[in-house]
Amino acid sequence: MWLLRGTTLDRAERILRLGPDLNFVEPGGTAVAENFSFTVEGTPSAVGDSAGYARGKARALPDERGPAVLAIDVPDEVVRMAAVEHLSLFGDLVEYDPGADVGELVVLCGGVVQFDPGPALDGLIAGWGGYVKQIRGVT
Repeated sequence: MWLLRGTTLDRAERILRLGPDLNFVEPGGTAVAENFSFTVEGTPSAVGDSAGYARGKARALPDERGPAVLAIDVPDEVVRMAAVEHLSLFGDLVEYDPGADVGELVVLCGGVVQFDPGPALDGLIAGWGGYVKQIRGVT
């Protein structure tokens, strides 16, 4: 499943090389990232379009060589794990079947796949070197 992360070209290249970094701090910021999230290609997202997000990041960080989308083909099992972990945070507020189609779980997550510290993030990082990845330009 292709996951997309809107960002700047500098950051996309760094993530491509090093993988997700929950210790990353935005320039001028003080807090570390608490999770690592993506939208799913071809699925509407509650947070909007990855290219639009990338454009916003590039405007905010003009020294980071413009907008880019990092695209990563992540196995469905890893995406499912992240979706189930995320949905479990809502307790009884969201009813779901952990064995449901991964696409259904992603829709319940608002089209966002969020990797929090835990088994799904560990799986993402463990497989990072073997995933097909690409940086897509944004106009």
